[in-house]
Amino acid sequence: MLRFRFSSTLILAVHAVVAVVHDLAHRDLGIELTEAQTNYINLVIVAAPVVAVILVWTRFKTAGAILFAFAMAGSLLFGLYNHYLLVSPDHVSYLPDGDLQSAFRITASLLALLEALGVAVGIWGVILGRGSEGKGPGVPSASVS
Repeated sequence: MLRFRFSSTLILAVHAVVAVVHDLAHRDLGIELTEAQTNYINLVIVAAPVVAVILVWTRFKTAGAILFAFAMAGSLLFGLYNHYLLVSPDHVSYLPDGDLQSAFRITASLLALLEALGVAVGIWGVILGRGSEGKGPGVPSASVS
């Protein structure tokens, strides 16, 4: 479980750094977000993974792993839709002119990669957490009469 805790923390930290650079590219290119998009980003992409990683370092590690997996999945779907599917100024192939187009494209790809990895690590944490309940997976707990 310690490897999971460190892995989720590392993914969170690297994801945050890449997201900051991506935000700078958004600003440089003048790509504005709707209020709904901004709220989603703040709640699902920023706050939820932070709360999840805090939880994985407590006795609520399985809940943290579940939240981490769902937050990373929600982030991944949001990014894939906005950067690769929806034709808009936020799409990697339709960016407005600006100095940070390359940074935008690179960080969009890195975010997708980190989020996919985050989903996998979150699922790994859930499996580890469920296995640590009782005596482990597939081993029945002793009943007390």
